[in-house]
Amino acid sequence: MQYLVSSGVPADRFVAKSKESFESAVAMAEQLGFDRETARARIIYFITMTWIEASLTPFFGFTSEEINKSFALSYGGAKPK
Repeated sequence: MQYLVSSGVPADRFVAKSKESFESAVAMAEQLGFDRETARARIIYFITMTWIEASLTPFFGFTSEEINKSFALSYGGAKPK
């Protein structure tokens, strides 16, 4: 969405539908047994990782493994040496 907004696409063209899709995904995760907070966090994580991988892999030549490892180290409580 950030890319679309920064490219000049009016937000009202896609925000409502995107939010609807997000809430639908959260509801499906809740049906699978996740509480609402965890469901939202997991969907945000999935969206973020999808965007990062789609953006960085082709343009910078990173592999999916490198991106996942970096994300895990950044947000997974990596301990300094």
